[in-house]
Amino acid sequence: MTSLAQIPSGIGPDAIISSVSTAIEREKTKKLDEGQPDIEYAEKGCEADLPAAVDIHGDVIKADWHAICAKANEAEAYEHSLGLWQAMKAYKKYYGQWDEKSQSYQVSAAWQAGPGQSVNCGVIIGIFISGWLIDKFGYKRTLIDGYLIIIPLIAIISWAQNKIMLLFGSLLCDLPFGCFAVLGVSYASEICPISLRGLMTGWINVCWSMGGLIATGVTTGTNKIQSSCVESPWWLVRHGRLGEAERSARRLSSAESAKRAPELVANMALLGDGGKELPWAKWAQAVTQMIFYSCYTAFIGPVCYAIVAEASSTRLRNKSVALGRIT
Repeated sequence: MTSLAQIPSGIGPDAIISSVSTAIEREKTKKLDEGQPDIEYAEKGCEADLPAAVDIHGDVIKADWHAICAKANEAEAYEHSLGLWQAMKAYKKYYGQWDEKSQSYQVSAAWQAGPGQSVNCGVIIGIFISGWLIDKFGYKRTLIDGYLIIIPLIAIISWAQNKIMLLFGSLLCDLPFGCFAVLGVSYASEICPISLRGLMTGWINVCWSMGGLIATGVTTGTNKIQSSCVESPWWLVRHGRLGEAERSARRLSSAESAKRAPELVANMALLGDGGKELPWAKWAQAVTQMIFYSCYTAFIGPVCYAIVAEASSTRLRNKSVALGRIT
């Protein structure tokens, strides 16, 4: 560092300030060359508020690869939410058996739980191996290879001919999804500026929510697709569509009994009034779940990702995140 004794006499104040500033910059450059951190710049980045942090790290935000990598969590949340398939009529008819008591296709309780538990097992295994994969191959290669592996594995689920094929397809498909669950948090912790790290790790929770909402929309929309088959007259009666219920009853009856379709629909409507309390109970349950999910997504969820990204040491970050994700 240049001292006042090293500055020649007779030089004006402007020249002295310029000389000192040059010496300071030279000292900073020397420290960086020697591997010493610029403490002043680091403190400035840590203490900056959001607008100032955006101004300081604008180039990083423009090329925010973390936001792109975190989108992989949408795929994981989407796949987890597809357990709603089990309530769809097409799913029950294809993978279930005819139940005389309920006069409908039903999937046994064991096979209702089986695919869901295989998803959890696949994710846990993927989380365990993700720490080793990321340390050995890096974030970029692990993400790209995971996407490439998912393509044929999704085909197994899409064209599953039986319940066993669906079970193993779900198990294998969730191995890369487990890697994605760890990769997003660890990657954000290492590439995002400190002042923006909490915001960007919270983005992972947003991606989770978006994936779940997309899955809900897809299952709801596809469940309404009608084919040439006859809709259940009971369902039509419960929704007040008595005319359509009568037409369905005629199509499901013989020529002789079709004349009694109006009487049959009237009896269905009379018996169906006693079941109105059940739909209201289901609506109350759905509203409660939505309130819980909204509160979790808005407050608790983003904080968890930010804490996990900061609590681990740099050398054990991937394995620590994996362990925290499982527990």
